[in-house]
Amino acid sequence: MDVAAPMMKRRVITVVGPPRSGTSAMTRALECLGVYLGSPDSHRPPDFGNPKGVWEDKQVIDLCARALNTFGLPWYGLQLFSAADWQTSLGRNLIAEAADIITQRVTASPNQIWGCKNPQIGRINYLWMEACGQAQCDDSYIIALRNPLNVAASIIRGSPHFGAGASPTQLHLMWLVYQIGALEPLLAGKPAVVVDYDGIVEHPVEQLNRMATALNLSADTDAVNKYQREFLQEDLRHAGHGSSDMHADPRVPAIVRRAYSLLAEAACDRMPLDSTRFREAWSAIAAEAKDRNPMFRLIDHMDRRIVRSRALGRMVYRNSPGFVRRWLTRFA
Repeated sequence: MDVAAPMMKRRVITVVGPPRSGTSAMTRALECLGVYLGSPDSHRPPDFGNPKGVWEDKQVIDLCARALNTFGLPWYGLQLFSAADWQTSLGRNLIAEAADIITQRVTASPNQIWGCKNPQIGRINYLWMEACGQAQCDDSYIIALRNPLNVAASIIRGSPHFGAGASPTQLHLMWLVYQIGALEPLLAGKPAVVVDYDGIVEHPVEQLNRMATALNLSADTDAVNKYQREFLQEDLRHAGHGSSDMHADPRVPAIVRRAYSLLAEAACDRMPLDSTRFREAWSAIAAEAKDRNPMFRLIDHMDRRIVRSRALGRMVYRNSPGFVRRWLTRFA
């Protein structure tokens, strides 16, 4: 009598966290743990901010952008979402589309484990978790952590289309909103680990072992050594603010300081993610942030008005006679 071989468990390992938090470096590290990152032609190409690779799936990028666009939000929007926001026909269609992408990528993986990275997945966490369920995949999460001051500095330097004109406080609130979303799967009972970007640059072997242990993966020693030797370099970091700088900066909201301090405790295993103490403390921060959602929506609304007025101003300027342009520049 033939005995059927056991089916290989289908898994998705998702890297989430604020933009410019080291998510690319952490995603590349997953290859050292036997995780398939997809074919190169499915990835967004390297760019100025990530010359060694981005490892973001182009179909997932498009999905996330369209999901946020249903609420009129750019990637830096602050509005927080709930499960109810996706209980629409459009939301269900997006979930089904995400499930199809996940199924295709996991099926293409030699060991049925696909690694995915896109900071915006943390903004649509309910949609993504539901899609993993529809695709019958176990989903686990790597939560990227970086000092909010360094994130803001990196965005201002690397995103001239947005960062150069952004308020630091707005960027710090954006950091908080992304982290609130990134932690939602943990609170829903999904396996997760917080990884500090500075930690993975300075102590990659230790951090990769933490990731492997938390997510039930196995590290390849040769691959880890190659990753450490050829991929990681000190010049990957361009800002060096410490926690004391953040606590001394009056532009950083108190809730952001508390959130960073708590996640830093989890990243060095001083406060386990599965501990009651961590979950209660983080749940309180998330609840406080959600109480501020009306303010976040107002900021997004005002930001959209500013963007529209600037676009109108540029159009008027381009289509005005020379003497009018010269007059307008006096008020620029």
